[in-house]
Amino acid sequence: MTYVDHDPDIELIRDLNGQGRRFDSVRVTRTDQLDSADVMMIDGLAVTNPVRTAYDLGRRTPDWRALGRLDDLARQTDLDLRQLWVYARDHPRTKGIRQLRELSALIDPKAESPGESWLRLLMIRHGLPRPESQIVITDHRGHEIARFDLGYRRYKIGIDYDGVDFHTSPADRAHDSRRDMRTRDLGWEPLRVTGERLSADPHGVTDRIAEELAIRGFESSTRAARPA
Repeated sequence: MTYVDHDPDIELIRDLNGQGRRFDSVRVTRTDQLDSADVMMIDGLAVTNPVRTAYDLGRRTPDWRALGRLDDLARQTDLDLRQLWVYARDHPRTKGIRQLRELSALIDPKAESPGESWLRLLMIRHGLPRPESQIVITDHRGHEIARFDLGYRRYKIGIDYDGVDFHTSPADRAHDSRRDMRTRDLGWEPLRVTGERLSADPHGVTDRIAEELAIRGFESSTRAARPA
């Protein structure tokens, strides 16, 4: 059984005997590549261990969703990234292994949504420095006034990913506005990225972040060229 995130699909793995098919939200996968060491027991149920689960999830497309699931898995289990690297090394010809190798180096258990993982992946691929996740901002008395999804503490840039289900009501927007004003008073520049904008104009999003980094003193001669 692979790791289950917020969607309801469940995957069952079996040997090559019998059929592999889908029953509603349950998909049966047939394979002869599952070793006994890849399996562990939880509450009497045989499941793939965190490394094998990461190996399966990290090779699937789209890559941004795969990274979100890897982040989620790392946050909720004892996934050992070194063991994952070794496992990937020992399976060099498996479909999707190149993607897994890239994503395994980018896993961040602090990420709290697939959207944050997606944004972080795009930022890194566009040559921006790897951002820190879940940056807490406090006032002079040590009270928390904000927590940014992503950002750069050195340059005082905070970035929030606003999904469809959050930050949309008038009360949410008013709260966000007050919070942003308070962080600006402390020298921070808050940036907001919606899922809609990220999907429609990813280059525009990363360009905006790059512009703010440049304004605040970041220099890079290695920023990746835009993909065609």
